[in-house]
Amino acid sequence: MANLSSQVVAPTNPWEFKPDVPKHVTKSKAEFVSWCQHPQTKHCHFSMAEGLDPLRRVGGDNPATMALGLIGDFDAPCTSSMIVDTVKNSPTEFAPNWGSLTFSSGGRLVWRFQEPVPLPNLEVAKTFYKLCARKLRITKYLPGFDADAFSDPSRYYERGRDWALLSNDPIPSTMVWQWLYEAGNKRKWKDSDHIAVPMDKIADEVQKRYPGVWRGPFEDGARGARFWDESADNATAAVIRASGMQCFTGDRGFVPWEEILGSSFVRKYEADTTGEIIKSFYFDTKNYWRQEMHGMWVPVSKDDTRLALKVKYGLSAYPGKKESSSEVDRVVYAIQEQKMVAAAMPFIHQPEGLLVNGGKRFLNTSAVKCIEPTEADVDEWGDGFPWLAEFLTGFFEPEETLDYFLGWLQHFYINGLAQTPRTGHALFIAGDTNMGKTFLSTGIVSRMVGGHMDASNYLLGEGNFTSHVVGAPMMTVDDTQGASDQRRRTRYSAAIKKVVANRHQLFEEKFLKAGLVEWLGRVVVTLNLDPESSLLLPNCDISIMDKIMLLRCARRKFEFPPPDDIERVLQTELPAFCRWITQWEIPEHVKGDVRFGVKPYHDKHMYSSAIQTSSSYSFFELLADFLGGYESEDGYYTGTSTQLIADMSLDERIGSLAMKYSPAQAASLLGQLKARGFEFERVRSSSQRIWKIPLNIVERLEKENDGKDKN
Repeated sequence: MANLSSQVVAPTNPWEFKPDVPKHVTKSKAEFVSWCQHPQTKHCHFSMAEGLDPLRRVGGDNPATMALGLIGDFDAPCTSSMIVDTVKNSPTEFAPNWGSLTFSSGGRLVWRFQEPVPLPNLEVAKTFYKLCARKLRITKYLPGFDADAFSDPSRYYERGRDWALLSNDPIPSTMVWQWLYEAGNKRKWKDSDHIAVPMDKIADEVQKRYPGVWRGPFEDGARGARFWDESADNATAAVIRASGMQCFTGDRGFVPWEEILGSSFVRKYEADTTGEIIKSFYFDTKNYWRQEMHGMWVPVSKDDTRLALKVKYGLSAYPGKKESSSEVDRVVYAIQEQKMVAAAMPFIHQPEGLLVNGGKRFLNTSAVKCIEPTEADVDEWGDGFPWLAEFLTGFFEPEETLDYFLGWLQHFYINGLAQTPRTGHALFIAGDTNMGKTFLSTGIVSRMVGGHMDASNYLLGEGNFTSHVVGAPMMTVDDTQGASDQRRRTRYSAAIKKVVANRHQLFEEKFLKAGLVEWLGRVVVTLNLDPESSLLLPNCDISIMDKIMLLRCARRKFEFPPPDDIERVLQTELPAFCRWITQWEIPEHVKGDVRFGVKPYHDKHMYSSAIQTSSSYSFFELLADFLGGYESEDGYYTGTSTQLIADMSLDERIGSLAMKYSPAQAASLLGQLKARGFEFERVRSSSQRIWKIPLNIVERLEKENDGKDKN
């Protein structure tokens, strides 16, 4: 190269070049450097690296692709005798071939390679040059070694002076190849420009296209021939790398798999691989969702998604030379385009992953599953589950109530197991303490269907987030919590009715996208028989009675084994019980409509407790006293709520108490009693609402309760 401003290069030997340097530019280094950079200067500046275009200066868009040798620059003061002595003082068997002094009287040594070697890329080239410096122990030759210049293939050197031939022996090609091989081993060959295909797939394709050509194991780092090149004659001049072949001979230092095996093969692998990666992600317009190794879906930010794509899946975050986007960018965009969902929420007992509900795409994040039944048929009650059978037999009172419970459980379990959940009754189980109510709910039923969560606050409209409740197949309430007053009880009753009647519940979790999720689980409430616990029973109006079941425990003594033994019993017996429940035929008198599977059963004692603990029942007691002393020809009291309060206020026995109720309150309470099944008639005239109430309402109620359970 004639000057440092030129871009044109030509083959030359600097030690043969005849310099013509004007004396005036040699007065100072600054003047000499300025002269070397002047476009009109005709001098010699050389390098031992050749670019992609061999007639153009190395650098920028013309990277070094071939190395002819090495140039060591030493900045400390040096003499010609020191240059000559480098041969006899060489710390390795590879003595320099030529040496010279620089303009500043520093030293310069040149090593030639036996033959040019191709450089795969700049990263490997720099690693190779640094490795060469270490292998040659180059710092031992002369003082002031310039390591940065040595490892920069785009560096050009001024011709210098006082050249001396030091050795005729170049560094053998086999040794240079070994150094290139070691340098290549220090680099990760997966980058943004080339696709790394798994070795087993590459090996299969190579064997298919070039049968028997490769000798030995086909694995990363193995050396062999350039098998795709018929003219290749060296058995160890190429190395298998993740994204292609590193070559020591030929005109290129690296050949990607796209060229060796064809772009269609590599692109098909890329598409298949990208598809597999995308399978593990969804996007809900706010968060990305990634499926972890255990199958759990977790929300992640965009930055964390990009990090996972880089670290876990090995995708490049940088665009290739001819691309405007990186692998990471393309996959993130594909996730947004192909895997967008309306929301990510738990749909209990429904297929995991993508779910279409109500015409919208959702990600079902729920991993809840019913316990698998044993494979063997279990036809007889207690076969394979003797302890559970003993526990359940006689648990309810009356005993035939057990069929209603088992029918309720079968409808819940088998549809959950089949991932086709159905609506079911809210279940209320009342009984004395230590009867096993909670164990039945949370120990048996909960395990069968995949879990439960305390829903006391949720059913009372308290708490900011609902994800933990609607993420479980059972909402449970025990006898230590619940509605402590009538106002809370009214809200609690309305919530239970809403949960049973509505297929969708609100899903809310901090930092996540809220929405309505289809929840077809069950509400199970366990309570004691005392008046305070009876507040856990809902207000039993007609609109709720078809949505609830009221079951009562028998008063019996049952010995429970120690907790560890209970755990072993559940693990061994529940699968057999699950098999039995799937095969059991529900009795005809228990079967109900398709929606709930079984008829609702209402224990008369629990029903009476629910009625008697309602706010309207206190008014009913006053009304009953009044009606007991009232006379009419047709056996009915007929009048408006205003007339009723006026007449009750005139009664000497209850007048003072009746005066506390306004006509509007009386109308509301009469409406509640009517909704709970009391035989009141309400007739609208043109301007009034007339109530018609039987005087023997108490007798009718007692007769109804004594006759049969409300089922």
